Amino acid sequence: MITGVLNCILLSAGILFTFFSLLYFLWHKQWERLSVQAIFLVFIFLVFFAMHTAFWALGIFGSFGLIRVFIAIACVMTLVILSAIEYINHYLAKLTRWHTPVIALSLVILFPLFASNNSPYSYGKNDFSLHADEITDNEMAIFVKKQYPDYKSYHLFYDACYLSEVLDVDIFDDSTHSTNDNISVGANYPSKSLVIWDDWYSDFEHNTHLETLRKNKSLREIKSFENPDPWNQMRKVVLFVSK
Repeated sequence: MITGVLNCILLSAGILFTFFSLLYFLWHKQWERLSVQAIFLVFIFLVFFAMHTAFWALGIFGSFGLIRVFIAIACVMTLVILSAIEYINHYLAKLTRWHTPVIALSLVILFPLFASNNSPYSYGKNDFSLHADEITDNEMAIFVKKQYPDYKSYHLFYDACYLSEVLDVDIFDDSTHSTNDNISVGANYPSKSLVIWDDWYSDFEHNTHLETLRKNKSLREIKSFENPDPWNQMRKVVLFVSK
């Protein structure tokens, strides 16, 4: 899910090639052939991977196992993958003098397989397009602009940052925008307010629950929007207006 199938295969191959080469050269005492750089790179990656996995599994530091964390180690992973390609090229060179054209042709043939959106080995569309929650935010924004053309004269309460983009609102302007956790539970929202609740930023990160807003007598629920994410979980956004 993080590196893609092809990168995962090459990364694993690079680690295995480096490990077995280390054992082989140590066994035969060929010290001059040891690649300290390759060993060091694999060591860095394995330590990072082990720590990241442990932090996620044990909930240390509130880790979510996020993809963006691997940006810190992406260059090291690329160099380990490069070592795998070099090993493959080295052994192919012993088998045939046409190894370079063979590798080039293989890449040309395999590229459509790993690049096609219909392939199980490709990066998902979700990586390069709006996520389900952002699509839902956008649908909400279209509705607000249509039903409340003067919405910028309202005080907006929302927690999902993408709403600032689709509503064209300055998220740092406290005079027009606030997060829902700025209002205490059960308190009245100011008159002429639009309140937008979402199932992640509002509910989880800002601890503002949907039922809390529904029970608030100063608010009237207008409309909800839902879209499934790649894991078939419904992402939900609900619009309220102050009475």
